[in-house]
Amino acid sequence: MALGIALGTVHCRERVTPQPDPVASSDAAPVASASSSAGGQAQKASWRTSPNELFGTLRQRCEGGAAEACWNALVIGLEGDQWITSMPLDKANAADLPRLAKRGCDLGNKPSCTYLRRDEVNQFDFAEKRMQRAAWVREICDAAGDPMCLVFHTGGMTDPNASVAACNRGIGTDCYVIASEAPGLNSPYADHLRYARKACDAYIQTCLRAIETLAAGHPERYASPDVRAMRERIATEQSKRCVEGHPVCGQAALAHLELGHDPGEARRYAEAGLADKDQLANYVLGRLTDEGTGTPADPGKAAEFYKNCGDVEIAREHVCHARLAAQYEAGRGVPKDLKIAFGHARDARFPGRTTPTLLRYFRLLQQQDPVPSRDQVLARAKMECSGEDDQRCRILWKLIEEGKPIPESLPDK
Repeated sequence: MALGIALGTVHCRERVTPQPDPVASSDAAPVASASSSAGGQAQKASWRTSPNELFGTLRQRCEGGAAEACWNALVIGLEGDQWITSMPLDKANAADLPRLAKRGCDLGNKPSCTYLRRDEVNQFDFAEKRMQRAAWVREICDAAGDPMCLVFHTGGMTDPNASVAACNRGIGTDCYVIASEAPGLNSPYADHLRYARKACDAYIQTCLRAIETLAAGHPERYASPDVRAMRERIATEQSKRCVEGHPVCGQAALAHLELGHDPGEARRYAEAGLADKDQLANYVLGRLTDEGTGTPADPGKAAEFYKNCGDVEIAREHVCHARLAAQYEAGRGVPKDLKIAFGHARDARFPGRTTPTLLRYFRLLQQQDPVPSRDQVLARAKMECSGEDDQRCRILWKLIEEGKPIPESLPDK
């Protein structure tokens, strides 16, 4: 698939993503921590408007005839459906989403009309009707912009020219999709980086995904100035939006943590995210508690946070499962249990590269009951770990073949 010419000619000139009404103060959060306990019910942060409060304000405006407010209320629910899942709305408010979509559509808001059709895409069998589904997703992206596009735009670029054109119009989801496809198209890193930046510029919610595309297969890039600049943008913009009531506090917390800011900043936003059942917020609190950052280390309490964030994906791993696998293997903060550890390692791994979690998976596989044969383990390793993508896979194969212990990590060379 050739994109060389198109990749060099895209410029984001026009914003099409609807923006929420500012309904609350965007002042920085004060230095005060909301009380919380691992796995418990978080208290509402006094410095923050909650998603349900923001939703209520927007609903009132919608009912009063403000069509854009109807759509912005729907965005609160859509943000909870995006990549790092949260469940910000209570049952009553969530149940009211279709009614507000109908109200917005009746008032002439086209994105709200598109929302009414969102269930249609879920009726497509992805395997059998992939192109049909892709055409529908293209339609909703063009009609409703990023909040819906990011939820449904899966499966890669089915029409490169359409994605380039949409990115050019300012749809960040398409910029992100192009960035994610760039390595497979053998595009130069400069093109890859340019589209990742465009994704952030067009829609802040795509920024974390864009960072992941840059670092896929190149973990050293997480420390690069390019990624740091993107994280700074997340920290600034998502912190403000968290205060306003958007369910993005976990994204703000992770950015503060990865940037090495005051750990109190990361903890404050993460604790606010607990009220939204934000998986990413649980991951951040798990790391802070596990590593003793700002407070004494408590691996047992950290494990409880990790159990609430199993789907978080960072650096080609489901990181909470990965950390739980390590804890159960070592009996650190939890009872030592190799069966449970293996289950988490299995759920954490991404086949293809010799990450510490993939190595742990094979180390634990050899200790399961019944014990698999060496040939069975080797066949699985050759299926899960590609020697073409990662030469260290060949080292893993040899260790298994010779019956030698599998280490925590393998050298790069």
